[in-house]
Formats: sequence, structure tokens, C-alpha cells
Amino acid sequence: MILEKSGVSKGSLYHHFDDLSDLIETALVGLFVASVDANIASITRVFDAATCRASFVAGLAQVTHDTQGAGLRAVRFRRARLLAYAEGRPRLMEKMACEQARLTRCYTRLFATAQDNGWFNRDFDPQAAAVFIQAYTIGKIVDDVTTEPMDPAAWNVLIMKIVDRVFI
Repeated sequence: MILEKSGVSKGSLYHHFDDLSDLIETALVGLFVASVDANIASITRVFDAATCRASFVAGLAQVTHDTQGAGLRAVRFRRARLLAYAEGRPRLMEKMACEQARLTRCYTRLFATAQDNGWFNRDFDPQAAAVFIQAYTIGKIVDDVTTEPMDPAAWNVLIMKIVDRVFI
């Protein structure tokens, strides 16, 4: 089916991919890359638009609202499934690791820049903050599967209180 839909020859397909699993893994990583790129773009827009600490924090609040909403539930689940699926699959893990490191490096640089601008305090490691921000987004899945979901606004308020009390 893949050869028929793509219009490429079997030899050409296997020139680019080791096997069918490699093709599927590459496609899955492509979905992950799209999500990573969207995250990088949204947080970069906040930094580019910020003129002071207040506008920076307002931008972070908007990104929090956007990334934690019900509209990105499927994205959170896809990312969690892909991370779990990579366990025990070294080739997929390697592909995922490169993209995960790219996202973490980007967040780390942005947080370090915020510290240099005086918008974040220097009492925390920017890389730890980069991992933390990704962890609470994936962690939102806990509420996505419950029969008694929390008020989404309460989640966003908590995140911004943590940002305010820890980072600023």
C-alpha cells in the first residue's frame, strides 16, 4: 500500500529506510517534530514581542493557556505515546532524543536570555526549567483522563503562580 500510494519503487523506499519500521518511526518522529517546532515558535514569539518583564509574563500566561487547553489534548497524548513507544526501540529513541534535545536547548537558551534581561531571577538552572515546563505539559494528561477534571483555569493559575514565585 505504501509503495502504491507513494508512487516510489521498493528499491527507492529501502534506499531511504532500513525497513518498514524505520519508515513508520520516521513518520512518527515527523509528527513529534511538528509539535516541537510549534512549541518553539510560540515561546519564541513571546520573547520577541516582550519589551519588559510584565509583557514577558503576560506572553507566558497566554502560551500556558494555549498549550494546556483541551484543544491540545490529542497532541499531549500523541507525545506521551511516542515517548513510551520509544522505550526499547533504540533507533526510534535516538531519533526522538535529537528532537527532544533541540526543544530543551531552545527553552534553555530562552530562559537564560530571560535571566540576562532581568525578567527571570538567576536562582534556578535554565535547563532544569526547560525540562520542568515540558513535564507539566505532559503531566496534564493525568487530568485529561479523569472522570472528575479540574477547572482548567485553576491549572493555569497554578502554573503562573509557580512561574511568579520560582522564576521571577
